[in-house]
Amino acid sequence: MESAKNRAAQPIKAVLRARVSSKEQEEGGFSLPAQVRPLREYAARNGIVIAHEFIDVESAKTGGRSGFNEMVQYLKKHHMTCRTILVEKTDRLYRNIKDWAVLDDLGFTIHFVKENVIIGPESRSNDQFVHGIKVLMARNYSLNLVKKPSKAC
Repeated sequence: MESAKNRAAQPIKAVLRARVSSKEQEEGGFSLPAQVRPLREYAARNGIVIAHEFIDVESAKTGGRSGFNEMVQYLKKHHMTCRTILVEKTDRLYRNIKDWAVLDDLGFTIHFVKENVIIGPESRSNDQFVHGIKVLMARNYSLNLVKKPSKAC
């Protein structure tokens, strides 16, 4: 059996997640390379090994997206060795409550590199609370993109 000392000496393994919602968004300054580069640099600075990269062009407004689901399946399969996600910021990972709940239930640690925040099972309740507000703000932004004002009676 592996000792605690040996486990502590091993580098953290993580998946990298980058996403844009559309080709137009990718071309308009939210490019995937602009997300991936700082995530790789962050990993290198912090001794984190990137085990797999999940890079997608897909909307995050609804749960059940293929790229997100592939990442979750990978993390479930490799949960003994890879329990960390690197992502630029909250709305690049999710804009809906279902995806947030999935990752929260699985207990992974998430590094939001641009926001300079790490959220995981060990996070303080206040940090979890603020993160939840960010998820709801991202959801609100997504809803505002698609909903049109209703006409008055």
